[in-house]
Amino acid sequence: MDAAISGFAIGAGFALVENATYVAFFSGASPLLWILRGFGTAMMHGANTATVGILATGTRRWLPGLAIAIAIHSVYNLGLFSPLANATALLIVVPVVLALVFMQSESALRKWLGDRLDKDVDLLHAISTGQFADTEAARYLRSLKCSFAPEVVGDMLCLVQLSVELSARAKGDLLMREAGFEVPPDPTLAPKLKELRYLEKSLGPTALRAVAPLIPQSTRELWQLQMLRDTAAGTPGF
Repeated sequence: MDAAISGFAIGAGFALVENATYVAFFSGASPLLWILRGFGTAMMHGANTATVGILATGTRRWLPGLAIAIAIHSVYNLGLFSPLANATALLIVVPVVLALVFMQSESALRKWLGDRLDKDVDLLHAISTGQFADTEAARYLRSLKCSFAPEVVGDMLCLVQLSVELSARAKGDLLMREAGFEVPPDPTLAPKLKELRYLEKSLGPTALRAVAPLIPQSTRELWQLQMLRDTAAGTPGF
């Protein structure tokens, strides 16, 4: 959803500059031409950049989105239909497509919040009650002892626990805000984020790569971590 909004805004901004440039060369054109160009190209460019952003965010591959955008722009430039038909089609189709993207994104976010929060809470419960040794995560960490020093593996465990705790905290904050409740400030949040950065830096790239399967690292997880940083800084971005 963020990619669709940002992408469409970038495309519409480009169309605005493009049309403003053309005004200087075609100042005698009729108002109808500028209305068609204004709405038509704004929707076309907005849809194209939104498509690239959505696909690049969802699949981490930008080439398919770029190919679709080039195809749409090429068909638009071929003039197979009248300018009025092009503008009308874009004004109808693009909002419908973006609305479907928003609905799908919200549905996926709600499912992810519920499923992932349950997993985070279960893992935290296992760590706090001494049952962590029987989990798959613990078995994986034990397998790393042959490659890393014991103190490094200990830091890995601390990183896993802190990452999962912050992940659960962020999802809990989102659910509270969704339900209309204010999230009270937490003075321990900033120190925990500082400790997280310290652990990541002290472990180094090799150890981080090894422990990565146990740490939430999807695009949504990275977004929620940034959300917590904004909250700790007093500038919540949601």
